[in-house]
Amino acid sequence: MSVINPTSEKKDVAVETETILPIELMVLAGRLSRHQSNIFGIIQVLTWEVWLLFACSLGLSALLWTSSDWAHFHAGGGLTAAQPSLPVPAHLQESFLVLRGKLLPRRVALVANIRENVGFTGIVSSIAASTTTPSRTSARIVVGSFWLLVIVVTTVVAGQMKAMMMVREEADRIDSMRHLAERPHMKPYTVAGSAGVSSVRDSKDPYYQRVWRMMQKYKTDLPTSVVLSDRTMREVVTSRAVLILSRASLATRATAACATFDRGEFYVAREPMFKFNSVFYLNKRLSAARRQAINNRPVPLILFHLFLITS
Repeated sequence: MSVINPTSEKKDVAVETETILPIELMVLAGRLSRHQSNIFGIIQVLTWEVWLLFACSLGLSALLWTSSDWAHFHAGGGLTAAQPSLPVPAHLQESFLVLRGKLLPRRVALVANIRENVGFTGIVSSIAASTTTPSRTSARIVVGSFWLLVIVVTTVVAGQMKAMMMVREEADRIDSMRHLAERPHMKPYTVAGSAGVSSVRDSKDPYYQRVWRMMQKYKTDLPTSVVLSDRTMREVVTSRAVLILSRASLATRATAACATFDRGEFYVAREPMFKFNSVFYLNKRLSAARRQAINNRPVPLILFHLFLITS
């Protein structure tokens, strides 16, 4: 005589008392959430192709900047209008002079027109190009500022990407027996001979029957020590299995698993799989008067009375 789950087999040999505690059988599932607890999670989430493309982009950019720096400061460094460092062919000089003779009058007319209409002589005179190339230090400052800006923008984008990855779609959850039945690769673990087995086996719902066939296929109605073992909980957290137990049992076991596992999370389905009332089963040989007296007493007195009977 104890608080046990109601099954058809027990009703054949015992009489149930009034309801002691309503119990819900729930489905416990899990999923990996490495990026929530690991600062390098985004590196582990993205595939190797992404990082290969990123490395190639960095290498190509570095090569481009190096080539530009060498061409600017070695091949044509220190250029001035009066003393070119590279010889210019005569025909190119003649072509340049002809082109300059054609464009210079137009440029003078354009500048005069701007001065007449706008009147900002100082601004127009300040846009003339410098006759010398910028120093190497100033160019490096510009390049360094550019890369600093790239790092800042990349960090912001990476933070946004991580935030978006933390938002999961509801389709990833298992919130009902229908969702569980639609995943035939899952292993539904439950304690052998418990209400979890009988409620799935005896149900007329087609989804429950599909889950029952999954139980038979994977042979997952096992003893309590196997169902609640660390090996089973690792299968649950990696989305390869689920547990079908009471809400209190699932909460206790999931809390203990979270204290030892370094990644992943557990969650309980929103819809209960089965609801029933936890009751005492009394031997049918007890007199009707005693059974009525037990039913009329509060739970502590029932426990005390049962202790006296069994002692």
